[in-house]
Amino acid sequence: MLLRSRGYDFEVYVGMRHWMPWIKDTVAQMHEDGVREAVGIVMAPHYSSMSVGRYWEKVAEAQKLVGSSIEFTHVDSWCRQESLLAAQESHVREGLNKFGRKERERVKILFSAHSLPARLLQMGDPYDDELQENARSLAERVGEVDWMFCYQSAAHTGEPWLGPQIEEVIVQLAEEGYKQVLAAPIGFVCDHVEILYDIDIGVQSIAAEHGIRVERIESMNSDPLFIKALGDALDEKIR
Repeated sequence: MLLRSRGYDFEVYVGMRHWMPWIKDTVAQMHEDGVREAVGIVMAPHYSSMSVGRYWEKVAEAQKLVGSSIEFTHVDSWCRQESLLAAQESHVREGLNKFGRKERERVKILFSAHSLPARLLQMGDPYDDELQENARSLAERVGEVDWMFCYQSAAHTGEPWLGPQIEEVIVQLAEEGYKQVLAAPIGFVCDHVEILYDIDIGVQSIAAEHGIRVERIESMNSDPLFIKALGDALDEKIR
């Protein structure tokens, strides 16, 4: 609907790596429908070859599998879109308002994103830099806040993952005397297991054990500013 409002008449397809509809099935459908050109965007604003890049690999594999030659253009990173930053800022401000006026002065904001294997730092991957920049930008926009950036939802693969992990940070903050934390998982755009379980259950459980109250910003989900950011990112590629 957003793209049509901007004068585009595009068919929208959805493909996933970890659940249905699988990318290979979506590409097969696009091939069957006679699609010749396509623009792809992953619902993750920050680029990493280990996350967003893997989606493009799956698209390429699917093309070979079905014998398709669709010309794909990819949106790799869209974390600097002004509408995205505005949406994030709004949600952080609303999150801070969950605390009383005096409490807000002592709230620690924890910006977080999905951890990935730490070896990406030696690969020149931009993931960590983009996230750190995003967190700094939001802190500056909100103004005069106590914050830090951390990671969450690391897998147990036997190799080091990016940190510090949010669970470790919660314990550390308790030792430093903090009582209020605002969780701001800026690496995610909607509600799913890393939000509804890892934060709302896992982190909350650890925080309760250490006497810390944790509130979480609302996910962007269908926030109009977030939708506009998607449209703007696609618009830049289409033009």
